[in-house]
Amino acid sequence: PERIIAQLAGLPAREHLEGCSLLPQVRNARGTSLARDRDAQLGNRAVRTDKWRYIRCANAVEELCAMQADSKEWTNPAG
Repeated sequence: PERIIAQLAGLPAREHLEGCSLLPQVRNARGTSLARDRDAQLGNRAVRTDKWRYIRCANAVEELCAMQADSKEWTNPAG
């Protein structure tokens, strides 16, 4: 959502954002199907605070990341 909002406002997206823009799909919501470089990961859920990010993937894998202490997300204490 943040990337789309920035694009709609004509602002550059922040560098830390990952993934591809969904703006073409938003603008073409009632039109024909648009191809993307990769599929969205459906069924994943995430909760994020300033210090932590928790993800439960559709395949039941859990990830917990200390966003400030481990900005590269190399350690998963959820395991």
